[in-house]
Amino acid sequence: MGQILFAKFLEDKRVYHLARLFLQRHVKNIAEQEGLEFQSYLNTESEFDGNPLFNAYFPSINKAIRIIQVDPAEASEDVDLKAWLDKIEIGKNGKSQTTELVIDTVLSEGSKFPGKQLITHWIEGKITSDQDIEMLLADSI
Repeated sequence: MGQILFAKFLEDKRVYHLARLFLQRHVKNIAEQEGLEFQSYLNTESEFDGNPLFNAYFPSINKAIRIIQVDPAEASEDVDLKAWLDKIEIGKNGKSQTTELVIDTVLSEGSKFPGKQLITHWIEGKITSDQDIEMLLADSI
């Protein structure tokens, strides 16, 4: 698994916020490279359970990302990173349907690069199915 990043995120709100800022910075860098803006679509400021640790909606491409940070004690694999696509409703009264890339991970040095690849490929339109996700993860983990 390599070094776990922000291992105490469930115990320390400061560490939780640092983990959230870490993800926000990485997503922002990817979005800027693609000329995209994003906004949060879930109100999670008062929740500290890791689901989600970070979320982003890209209105111009109608795509969303939700990153779930799993308790490191529950890690199931050497690099604990799973992902899938989900259909969700966004907006007031759920008026807009979009597809959400869900990343479920123990954030570590080993999961950082594959996670970034997932986000980049998702934004670029290279991921359109769960099978695409499986192939990308098989090649990068």
